[in-house]
Amino acid sequence: MKQRYAFPLLFLLFIAAETAVILFASWWWFLPLALFIATLLWGSFSISSHLFVPTMCSHSGSGIILSFDDGPHEIYTGKILEILKKHNAKALFFVIGKEAEKHPDILRRITEEGHTIGIHTFSHSPFFGFFSAKKVHDEIVKTATIIREITGVEPSLFRPPSGITNPPLAKALRRLNLTTIGWTLRSFDTLFSNRERLLQRLIAHTEPGNIILLHDRLAITVEILDDYLQSLRDRGFLVESLARYGLDTQDAL
Repeated sequence: MKQRYAFPLLFLLFIAAETAVILFASWWWFLPLALFIATLLWGSFSISSHLFVPTMCSHSGSGIILSFDDGPHEIYTGKILEILKKHNAKALFFVIGKEAEKHPDILRRITEEGHTIGIHTFSHSPFFGFFSAKKVHDEIVKTATIIREITGVEPSLFRPPSGITNPPLAKALRRLNLTTIGWTLRSFDTLFSNRERLLQRLIAHTEPGNIILLHDRLAITVEILDDYLQSLRDRGFLVESLARYGLDTQDAL
């Protein structure tokens, strides 16, 4: 979750914990409550915790897997596709349903060029962590329907917005035949404004088995992608797809 949403929630939880201490007039009540809250926060905001939802955050290969969230974007997704084609690299695109509806040609192009489309909910709401299981389920199904109707493939992969997992999401996913994909290395391309700093951070932290999180709605991601892929080639990294692991299972209808 982005910091602007996490900090208010943490503050409210802190106030609740302090109130409990005052009400029960005994400091030891604070310890189990604080532990419980810390566990919930860790499980909710750390997708690699697997506390609520089993998630693939890395892989056993020697290469890396690229993933892009929040598209398709009317300008930047196409530019990213061109760069990927130049390097003969495949990637995962976790799309937002409402954006897919706006840009069906780009969505079709993603699949036609051999990339994999996954579900990133319909709205990508900042309040996703507070959605009911039914609302989560409906957003996922709606996005899957849009992808299927536009591209003719059935998506099998899901990534929650901001990597948030919780019991309502877990309940919704139990009714759906989807594999949840997280990441090993978060690029933080949404936070960086300096192109060289972002590029050097990615290069320095990339390791075999990484799933890399990027965003195809940002100019800075387009600006660094060509150099990043060239650096991977120079270091002998392969950019892999999930087909090798039996997870790239979207099929034509």
